[in-house]
Amino acid sequence: MTRATKKASLIGYTRLSTDEQATEAQETGLRSAGRDTIIRERSQKQSS
Repeated sequence: MTRATKKASLIGYTRLSTDEQATEAQETGLRSAGRDTIIRERSQKQSS
């Protein structure tokens, strides 16, 4: 009898706080660390 195994999903998270920033360097590092899913977030400026 064989037992099915599930591969664990490794999730990465990037967050940008300014419009000038880019996620490429963060995503490259996360993928190099074995993350297969990356969640991206960009903060939204609030008007005062």
